[in-house]
Formats: sequence, C-alpha cells, structure tokens
Amino acid sequence: MVRSTQERIGVTLAALASLALLAGCETRISSSATANAPVQYSHVYVTVSQVWVNASATAGPDDSAWIKATLDAPVTFDLVGLTNGSLQEFASQLPVPTGTYNQLRLFFVDTDATLASSAQSAGAQFNNEVDYFDTANVAQRAKLAVPNVANGVALPIKLDVVTSQDAIFAALGSAGSTTGTTNNNSNNNTTTIPACDPSSPLYNPTTCSQQTSTTTTTTTPTSSTGTDASGFGTTTASAAVVFDAGRDLTRFAYSNTVGFALNPRLTGQDLANVGTIRSQLSISALTLDANTSRPDVQVTATTPNSASTRNVPVLSAPLRSDGTFILYPFAMDKDSPTTYDLVIHGPGIQTMIIKSVPVQSGSPTSAATVNLNNVAVATAAATYPANVATASPLATRGARVGFYQTINASGELPYLIEERTVDPVSGLFALDQTLPNDNIAFGTYSSGSTLTLSTSVPTQGTGAYQLAASGAVFGDGDLSGTLTPPAAATTTATTFTAPTLGIPSGASSGTITATVTVASPQKYDKGVVIVTHDGAIVSVMALDSLLVPAQASGTLTISSVPAGTGSATFDAGTYYAEVWVWNSSDASGSFSRQPATALIDLRATDTASLALTIS
Repeated sequence: MVRSTQERIGVTLAALASLALLAGCETRISSSATANAPVQYSHVYVTVSQVWVNASATAGPDDSAWIKATLDAPVTFDLVGLTNGSLQEFASQLPVPTGTYNQLRLFFVDTDATLASSAQSAGAQFNNEVDYFDTANVAQRAKLAVPNVANGVALPIKLDVVTSQDAIFAALGSAGSTTGTTNNNSNNNTTTIPACDPSSPLYNPTTCSQQTSTTTTTTTPTSSTGTDASGFGTTTASAAVVFDAGRDLTRFAYSNTVGFALNPRLTGQDLANVGTIRSQLSISALTLDANTSRPDVQVTATTPNSASTRNVPVLSAPLRSDGTFILYPFAMDKDSPTTYDLVIHGPGIQTMIIKSVPVQSGSPTSAATVNLNNVAVATAAATYPANVATASPLATRGARVGFYQTINASGELPYLIEERTVDPVSGLFALDQTLPNDNIAFGTYSSGSTLTLSTSVPTQGTGAYQLAASGAVFGDGDLSGTLTPPAAATTTATTFTAPTLGIPSGASSGTITATVTVASPQKYDKGVVIVTHDGAIVSVMALDSLLVPAQASGTLTISSVPAGTGSATFDAGTYYAEVWVWNSSDASGSFSRQPATALIDLRATDTASLALTIS
C-alpha cells in the first residue's frame, strides 16, 4: 500500500479543515499499469518508487502544488505481462483532497541502484531492464536507462476524486461494518464504500458528487464497500497508466553496443468510466514467432486528430497466439469517440483497416465481444527494410518517424501504419523498419452484418508511405515526403531524408549554453548531452569534441529547443540534462549516465545556461 509522505504541498489548512467537516469521509487515489509490448520483447521490467498528482495540466516539476507519495517499497512490473487489458496495481490508497487531477508523475528507481527486492523477485538483473531477442533470435538482456530519473515522468490524465457522503450515513447506522467484494491483490488490502446518498440528512450536493468506488486487481478493475479504521467511509478513484513498449522505448547504439532508454509519452485514464474493444482475427495463414509463440502483429485503435489532418493512434495491443486481442481502457465520457478505426499492422502482413468499430462499455471481463467474423490476416505480398539516410539524420533526437498510407476514397485521412523512434545518439533507426510492399485491405464494421474487405491501392502508391515526425514538446510534424519501395527485392535498406520538426505553435526557438568540465580528460572518448522534458528526450548534442585528451573543458550550444519569451510564456519549457559518456574501447563496461540536477527553465525566456561536470 502507498503511504502519503505528508507532503500535501499547496493544500491549505483551511482546505484540510473543510475536508474534516465532511465527517471524516476520505478520498484516495490508486494507480495501475497496463501496456502494449511487441513480439520481440520477452520482458520489459520497470520499477516505480513514487507517485505525484497535480490539479494543473501545465504544472512544471518545480510546482509547489504536487501531492506526493512514496511507496512503502518499490514495485516492479513487466510490461510484457500487462498487454491485452491486464492491469497491475502499483500504488494503493494515496490520500488526496477532492477535485480533478490533470497530471500524474511517476518516479522510477534508478536502473543502476541497488536491486529492489521486487525486481529481484521478478527475475530481473536491473531495476529497469529489457529482455529481447536480437536479429539472430538470440535472447539478450540490456539495461533500460531512465534519463534524469530523479525528476520523474509526467503524463496527462483527467482523474476525478469526489467525496462520498453515503459513507457518513453508513457510518452513523453501522459503524465498523464491511460488506461487498474484497480485493485479493496483496498490494491492495483496503476496502471502499460507494456513497453520496441524497437521502442522507447530511447530504450536500455542493461538496459531494455521486461516484462508484473502484479499486483494481492485476487483471481487471473491481469495486468494494466498507469503512475505514475510524468508522468513516473512503472513496477511491482509480487511474491507469498506459505504457507502449513499441513507442516508449528507444533502442540506441553506442560504439556497436546495444542500449535501451525509456523515452515515454505515457497516457493516463480514469477507470471510473471506461470501455473495451475485444475481438478475434483468423491468423491461420501466419507463422508464429519461434521465441514467443505469438504473431508479429499489432492492432491499433485510431481516431482523427483535432485538426482532422490524419488519424492518430490511441491504444495498441499485440495479437495473441489464438488471434484474440483486447484494447483497454478507452475513455467513455461525452467528449470521447464511441467508435474507432482499427489498423491491423505488422512487418510481414498486408495492412488491414476496419472502420467504425464500437467501444463496448466495461472492463475486459465484462465488455461484450465485437464480432469481426474472424477476418483473416494475410501475409504481405512482399516487404522491404527502410531507414533514415546517414547523410540526413533526424535533427530532433528521440523523435518518432511515422509511415502513413491513405485509402483511395473520398474524404479519407492518412493512417499511421508503422512508427519507429530514432536512435538519440545517431539520429537514425537503430534497426531497419520493415514495411509491407502491398496494398491495403479495408472494410467498415456493421453490427449483425458480415464484414467484407476491399482492396485499395493507397494514394501514395503500392508499398509507398508518406512520412511525418513526432516529438515530445514539438508535437506532430507535417506530413511530407514519400518513401517509395525498391524496384526489386533487396535486403539493403531503402533510405529517406528524415522529416523535420518545427518549433510548436506558442513557442519560440530557445538556446541552452552548456559549460562542460571534463574531470578526467582521457577517461572517455565518446558522449552526448541528453535534454529531456518530463522524462522524454527532446534534444541531443554530441560531446566527442570535448572528450579528446587535449580538452578539459569547453562550451556547447544546444539550439532549437522550444521556449518562451519575456512577453509570451511557454508552459512546457522545463528541461533537465543528462550526460552519456563511454570509452569506445570498452563501451559496455565504461558507459556512464551522469545527470545534472538543475532545472533548465525556458518558460519565460529563450536562453538558458547549464554547468556540466563529467566525472
């Protein structure tokens, strides 16, 4: 269970007193993780130690209003085991005031710190770790670096925490009683009570809203009723943090050694009102992966972006070995879509798009199955590898490159078919991206009707893709350039000029001047400065020129960082820096991450300075 660290920063004594006047009715938050993990990963372990929440959607890491909690002990979970609607609770019963929270910040145990008992119990060698199969199908284990780990990873969420005055009524009538369903998760042994009964003599619609209390287990959300130790009721709001190992992990190479970094753009969901899409596809034509016994196929739910210029991904899940899949959790409030277009994609299959698939209310165990008539997934006519051209690496390191295709019909928007994060060291893909050299199969779901698919030559051409980059803080770049397939089958990557990312609307182009002191000039000969925002990589600058034996210090300029000005603030302009250095003669043995502790604040200025010492 999570205990408050008593750092309810920003909550005034008057606010605490007003909560007490609600006769002890407690409000709390619990958090769970769910994930998507592609077939090449056998385990992706991450270890969480703290959870913070904030009512402000734009609060920076230095904001005084964060409500903070430290876990009794760090919790390790495996993203590979949390696919297809599974949840694992990692934080339970964090006391918070009522209100709506729009940010959640997770803190991970440093990868190289003393191994947490939870990581050891999971079978991990490091607190954060990637177990994967290389291109020769050999099992490998690598550290998962979490850049600037001490500053956490923030994610957007809209989590409503409301009082429950039925708890007061229940306490008056039957103090100390407990009824309902208990939770058998060893990390969550509390019970909660749904309340806010208008028949209560203490009912106050101003301070209490009707809410069903929800807790979570390792598989699905559950609810329970009861009273706390004082005899008063508690209401628990449950949040889900959604990881996507296919997008939130960055593979990189340093002197021919493989590394992985967490480069997250996580999302969060209030589990009080969510839905599910679950179904099954026929995969009899596919060959299952020899290592994991699963097909290398993903199902991604997409919806048009706010500008209606392209379809963007919302949730993804891998196909199981029997062709089933579960996409969860979808928001089901009045502002959320009720249907999504599903993109069934993978390196060796013909891409399929099934339009207008409805979200079913409830969790994976209770939601109805959508019948897709066991639509058959077909292998691609051909495939080809693609990569960024060496001469034009992506300038915004840590960004993703998306490959889009458009159904050749009136009113259609481009669909994201594949997406890969560039290597932050090189600006290229650490591994080539394999793409289907084929047309698109598509159809529209209609309840009670047999789903039939048609074939479309994409507007880009058979096997051709439009390109766009996407980066944390920068957002989605313009669709530009078209990648065309090679004229004949080849194992050599077809290369393309990396798409660019401009400074986002509302920001200016900022500059960070870094003064670097090298304590041991001959210890390392390779390195980079990594700049992050809320845990995601924003910019990278090479350090090699300052690591040669003749150098002991120098200055680097990191430009094109989104920033504010004296007349226009940019709320997202908060950054931290971390140095990665190594010696090319022993890359894996010498690799060192050295974070700088100072906040780089570009919210109200377009220039900042930074002092770095490489020990």
